[in-house]
Amino acid sequence: MFLIRVLIKRKLSIIALLCMLLSFNISAEVTNIPLQHVRLDFNDKASLQRGVKYFTNYCTSCHSMSYLRYNRMAKDLNITDDDGNILKDLLKAHLMFNTDKVSDHMMSSISKSDAKTWFGVVPPDLTMATRSRSPDWVYTYLKSFYIDSTRTWGVNNLIFKDVAMPHVLANLQGEQLLTYSESYGSVQKHVGKLELVKSGKLTEKEYDHVVTDIVNFMNYAAEPNKDQRIHMGIGVLLFLGVLLVFVYMLKREYWKDIH
Repeated sequence: MFLIRVLIKRKLSIIALLCMLLSFNISAEVTNIPLQHVRLDFNDKASLQRGVKYFTNYCTSCHSMSYLRYNRMAKDLNITDDDGNILKDLLKAHLMFNTDKVSDHMMSSISKSDAKTWFGVVPPDLTMATRSRSPDWVYTYLKSFYIDSTRTWGVNNLIFKDVAMPHVLANLQGEQLLTYSESYGSVQKHVGKLELVKSGKLTEKEYDHVVTDIVNFMNYAAEPNKDQRIHMGIGVLLFLGVLLVFVYMLKREYWKDIH
């Protein structure tokens, strides 16, 4: 009798697990759209400067970049004068809204307790967002908000279902409506599509450029020393290549009397 109960419980557990997986696949089928590719240029300082401007104006109200300092960012992005001195007045006027010290990290304006009250969750730190996800994911995410009257902020996201944040770039992009196209075959699928129903301040192409600049800056913030790392890596490989020649010649010199 005990053995029968154990077998029944195991079967019920397996059935429940299969149901969970099935329901997950069904829900993911709608939201699992192909990511849009974004072309980034780590050396495009103008794009990075525009990106940090958009990020500080639209994102730092809620999100921090707690691993990046303003002075490091200013030097890397050439926000300096001809002598290489940081333009502190420019930073404070247009980029620094939460502090007066250029040595401070880029922190959000909102407290964790207020964020928890308003959004239900604490907005994540975005320093490593493009590395934990990918630049393509962040790019697609910022373009995938749509109207959803059932949500607190009136919007949802195609690749992040039931996201807690509002669409902070809605005034630039406009408002999108989620529609579905049905494909027929052995299995019927519904693929989510977005349709712009209310225009924003920017055209679609202009908005794409804004999002590209934001993602370019976020990609820089995730690894500010990427350019130095690449150059150092190339230098190390060249050094090892030259060293290999001398090591091979030394090897031949040692072994010539043995053969």
